[in-house]
Amino acid sequence: MNEADNLSTLKGKNPIFSAREFPFGWWAFCFLLMLSSTEPRFFILANWQESKNLKKVRAIISSSMTKGESLPSSMAQLSLLGKTMDLNVEKLDSRGRPYEFISFPPSTWYLSGSIETAAGYSDDWQEQFQAVSPIKRGPLGPWPQAGLISELSLDGKFIAKLFLSDVEPFRKLIVVKNNSKRTPVWVDTINQVEGFRWIESGLVYTTSLTAKGRSGAHLFIPKEGVSYFLGKVTESETPSLNEGLDQTRDSSSFNLVIMEAKGNFVEFAVTPDKGIGISPEVLFSSRKAFEITWVNGAPEIRDIPLFYSPAPLSDTPEDLSPISKKFMALPVAGPGQRVLEEWQEQASQFEDTPLFSDILWGLAALYRNASIDLKALGKISESNTLASYGAEYALSLSRRKDSPTWMRNCALWFWGEHQRMNGPLITQDINLEWLDH
Repeated sequence: MNEADNLSTLKGKNPIFSAREFPFGWWAFCFLLMLSSTEPRFFILANWQESKNLKKVRAIISSSMTKGESLPSSMAQLSLLGKTMDLNVEKLDSRGRPYEFISFPPSTWYLSGSIETAAGYSDDWQEQFQAVSPIKRGPLGPWPQAGLISELSLDGKFIAKLFLSDVEPFRKLIVVKNNSKRTPVWVDTINQVEGFRWIESGLVYTTSLTAKGRSGAHLFIPKEGVSYFLGKVTESETPSLNEGLDQTRDSSSFNLVIMEAKGNFVEFAVTPDKGIGISPEVLFSSRKAFEITWVNGAPEIRDIPLFYSPAPLSDTPEDLSPISKKFMALPVAGPGQRVLEEWQEQASQFEDTPLFSDILWGLAALYRNASIDLKALGKISESNTLASYGAEYALSLSRRKDSPTWMRNCALWFWGEHQRMNGPLITQDINLEWLDH
C-alpha cells in the first residue's frame, strides 16, 4: 500500500476529514461557539451560568438573614461571605461585565446581570416600588414632599424611590421601570441623596457632600442612564473656607431643598452649609428657580423668576406605599396629649426608613407647639418640660448622618434657640387642643 492509499484509508476511518460524516449538531455547536465570541448573550450556557450564580447569592443572603445579620452591602462583602460557605460567587456576568450588588435594609436587594430573566432581586422587590403620585406638600414643615419616599415619572414609565442604608451613602436613590418586574435602571451609590422630583426632562435630585461625591443638584436622564451635575444651581453660593465655626468644612457643601417642580421648572432653597445651625426662615427665603431641559444630548439650565408659593394641604393620594400612608395618617390636629402619644407610639415603625428624619422633625415641632400652648394656659412648668423634649428631638435629628443637610442644620438652630432660652417658634400647620383647667 502506497502513501496515497494510506491517506485514503485514514480519511475513511476518521470523520474529521469528511464533511458528509460530520454531524449537523457539531456544526451548530461550533457556530454557537464562534457566535459567543462576539455576542456572549447567545452563548448556550449564559442563562444557566447567571442563574447558578444567583442561586449562590440567594443562599448567602438567606443564611445572613437567618442568623439575624445585616445584608451584605457590596459585591466584595457578598463574595467574602460566600467563601465562608464554600460558595464561589462570580464577579463578572455572561457578557464579561462586573456584577453590581445593591442592598437596602432590612431585606431588599438586587443583583445586576446581562440576563434579565434571572430575576436577581429579593422577593419583596415589587412591593418596594409602587407607582406613587407626587404629593405637593406634607403635613409638617415648610418643605414639599416628593411622594414622600417614592414618585412616578411624569410620563409614567419610571419610579424613583429613596432607601435608607446602614453604610455610607446612607440615603440611596434607585430608579426602576414601571413594569411588572420593576426592572432596575439606575442607582446612585456615590452620593448621599437628600431629595428628588421628576420633571419632564428627567429626575432632579439633591445630594450631600460625601467622600466620593459633590453636594448639589443633579439631573438623571433615564433614556441615557446617565446623571449630570448641575453646577449652576449652587455655583454662586460657594462660601469662604473661613466662614462658620468648622473651618475645615469643604466649601462645596450646601443646604439645598427642592421647593417645587412644574414641567421643566424647578425651584430650590439654597444656602451655604457652614457647619452651624441655620434658621428655616433664612433658608427658605433664599431661593432660586431654573428651567432645566435636555437639548442635543446635554442638559441646559437657565434662570427663571421664582414661582413657588405655599398652598393648602392636598388630599392624600390613594396609591401611596403602606409606610407613606402611615406617615400621612399621623394627626397634626386634635387633643394634644392624644396626638403626641400617637406620634410617639408610631415612631419606631419608621426607624429604618428615610421618613424617620421627618418623624423626628415632626416630633420636635409638635412639642414646641405644645409648649407654647401650655404656656398660654399658665402651665409654665409643663411648658418648659415639653420645650425641653422638643429641643432633644431636634438635637437627635441634627446628629443623624442619614438626614438631609438642611434638616440637620435647621434642627441644630432650633436646639440652639432653646439653649439661648429663646421661645420656640410655632408651626402653623399644627393645631393642638388642650383643656384649660
